[in-house]
Amino acid sequence: MEREQEHAVDLLNEPAMQTLLLVHHDQAQSARHGDKLRADGFIVYEFSDGKAALEFVKENSVDVILCEHSESELDGLEFLRDVKEAGQRTLVILSSLPLIPPRRWKQ
Repeated sequence: MEREQEHAVDLLNEPAMQTLLLVHHDQAQSARHGDKLRADGFIVYEFSDGKAALEFVKENSVDVILCEHSESELDGLEFLRDVKEAGQRTLVILSSLPLIPPRRWKQ
């Protein structure tokens, strides 16, 4: 477990971290989130279907996965399990809240 935590910290501190997979059921919100993340320097792959995103992950390596927990095609926890079973050592962030909060939430 400690080694996995070190790996997650290394990914967050890695200056070369560039690729991000975004899984969100709402395509309009996904596009907005993707645009924001691209502006921050990420290469973003967007999916509104968890099963399609999982197939992409099986064939491609990404640095970070942002996944809406209640994604309609595949539950976020199922998605997490399947990513692990695919042998990917990728930082996965599950969210049941908006992935990028509206500006009014910022203090």
